[in-house]
Amino acid sequence: MSTAHPSADQLRASIKEIICTVTQLKPAQITDTVAFDEMGIDSLTAAEIMVHVDYTYKVRIPPEELATIRNVDDAVVVVQRHLR
Repeated sequence: MSTAHPSADQLRASIKEIICTVTQLKPAQITDTVAFDEMGIDSLTAAEIMVHVDYTYKVRIPPEELATIRNVDDAVVVVQRHLR
């Protein structure tokens, strides 16, 4: 029996919720394509966000791939790749 993976929209919503929790940003302040640093999210905070994402979706994203995640859309693509 295979486990259904979340859709891109579900992942996007979940990642935004995690960002809100970690950063105290409001949902309206988080966009899909704006770079994390432009939203005031530094690299340490971005790493903390991705630790929460790893835990939530039970994926292990290698550090070199984490370094490529610059915004919500990037995070969705990377998490989807590791869910397969």
